[in-house]
Amino acid sequence: SLDYFVEGMHSSLISDMGRISGLEVINKTTSNVYKNINMPIHEIASALDVDAVIEGDIMCLGDSFCTQLRMIHGSSGEEILWIEDYIEETS
Repeated sequence: SLDYFVEGMHSSLISDMGRISGLEVINKTTSNVYKNINMPIHEIASALDVDAVIEGDIMCLGDSFCTQLRMIHGSSGEEILWIEDYIEETS
């Protein structure tokens, strides 16, 4: 039920991160290949030839959307380099 919201967040994240100089961001078409695929992060990072992967979770709590984003080191697929929670009121 949150697919529309998730797609918008995905596009915004790619766009915002693409503005950071020195950072190469994989486009939405390529990254969507890995949507809903059961593949370890280190294998995805290797296939894309990237150093890190961003993964996220979105859930609704009452009148709020809660989003957690994690940047995970590509070679290990386990080391979290950065994590942030975002809460947005819907009303």
